[in-house]
Amino acid sequence: MKDFIIILASSTLSSTIFSCLFYWLNNSKLGLFKSIQRKIDTLNEKKKRNLNIFTNILLIIIGLFCLVNNINFFVTGLILGIIIGINLVCFRELENIFKTDSKDQQNP
Repeated sequence: MKDFIIILASSTLSSTIFSCLFYWLNNSKLGLFKSIQRKIDTLNEKKKRNLNIFTNILLIIIGLFCLVNNINFFVTGLILGIIIGINLVCFRELENIFKTDSKDQQNP
């Protein structure tokens, strides 16, 4: 149980950090994930949902691979957090959060 909490905490922390980092890198001049986002935007909703489900299954497989090979729990959480961050940015799930925050700050 302690190991699960370590993985959960480290993956949550690293996904938060990397999601913000990737979001800012994507909205900078680099446009790190813009091409992937454009390709995902051309898909219909069913294909987007299936792709998102596939990436989540892949995330579980990678996590299990790390656990089976006795990779450190913090490193496993870091790897999972990076993948979650990339997934959130590619599927534009963070844009709604950041846009909502900026609207709330403008209207006190």
